[in-house]
Amino acid sequence: MGFHSYGRSLRQGKYYTLFSLLEENDSIPIYYFYPAKCRQDVKQYNAVKNTDNVYEFAFDCTAHADTVKGRDFPEILTMTDQELMLLQRRYRGSLIDKEAFLLN
Repeated sequence: MGFHSYGRSLRQGKYYTLFSLLEENDSIPIYYFYPAKCRQDVKQYNAVKNTDNVYEFAFDCTAHADTVKGRDFPEILTMTDQELMLLQRRYRGSLIDKEAFLLN
């Protein structure tokens, strides 16, 4: 599955118009937070996972949009790219427990 897979489905394709922005702005890092046990979100992640500038944070959750705790947003949103890259490397390849995220 890639960027253009959703374009084949009129039902889903209308919601995925950002793929061209990813392709055109490949030098801008994208930090992708998703629940790794939600089929809908995994399908969306699979569409962008081979993009060089997408850095994933896979949370051990099943519900759509159920990733980062509200208490963690201020810290995440004020991190530099360098800090986010280090954080992503720390969690790369593992499922993140949202309760423990940023606490250890």
